[in-house]
Amino acid sequence: MKSQITLETIIMLVVLLVLAGVMITLILTTLKPPSSPEKVLSKQEFLSMCENYCNDPEKDVEYCRTYWNGRDWNGNNIPSELIRVGKYSWPACEDRIYCFLVKPCERLGTGIELLRRCRDLLCGTYIDIYESVEVASRKLKSDISFSTRCDLSKVPKEENWYLRVFEGGCFEKEEGISGSVVSLQNCLINVDNEKVECTTSCISPTLLIVTGKNNEGDDVTIYGSPTISDGKARLTDSRLKDIDCDQEINVILQCEKPEGTGIASANCKS
Repeated sequence: MKSQITLETIIMLVVLLVLAGVMITLILTTLKPPSSPEKVLSKQEFLSMCENYCNDPEKDVEYCRTYWNGRDWNGNNIPSELIRVGKYSWPACEDRIYCFLVKPCERLGTGIELLRRCRDLLCGTYIDIYESVEVASRKLKSDISFSTRCDLSKVPKEENWYLRVFEGGCFEKEEGISGSVVSLQNCLINVDNEKVECTTSCISPTLLIVTGKNNEGDDVTIYGSPTISDGKARLTDSRLKDIDCDQEINVILQCEKPEGTGIASANCKS
């Protein structure tokens, strides 16, 4: 009997100790002061950070997708206004002031060309990671946005950098009065030679993308910087050997001059 009482007592003490530990943890958690909110960078701190990213080629992606973490850029105590910023007087919402709007990086480009260069850098990075143009486009548009706090419709179309450059994602034609449809036709992929060639009106291309499937039925996305000569865009890439010629294949060409994007189906031979 004594042995049984002793065992029950020990079990009860263990349970009480556990409960006491839980109660102490809850009390300490309740009394812990709330964490401090993220410090809003001053404008100068933010601009210095953008400049540091610009000066480091390994930080190009960060330069292109970093925005200020405040909401009152002009300091008038009215947050999230639609204002104009930077050397080129870009329209922007105060909670989405990107580095490329207020701290141009001439190493990457100037004016609207800088924004296009950022788009191409981000698209190339995301396509490499996700191996899907659609997923890359969603990632691009989640990183670069105009902000829902401001009315996008108030910005004239020809001045709306977001609609002109980023709204189309990584494969659609840019919007805006200067945009155009680039002709792209007679695309041929030679799997054995690991080459793709298309006839095009593009003079200065920025990116060529090939989408298709491999022999296992998995999606394949290949991209690179093409060459232009004799009215033809050409890209050589060892990954083209993975393309299944019996499946549908599409080619997308992003062009800087004239501005726009061409899309075409491709024939394939092996």
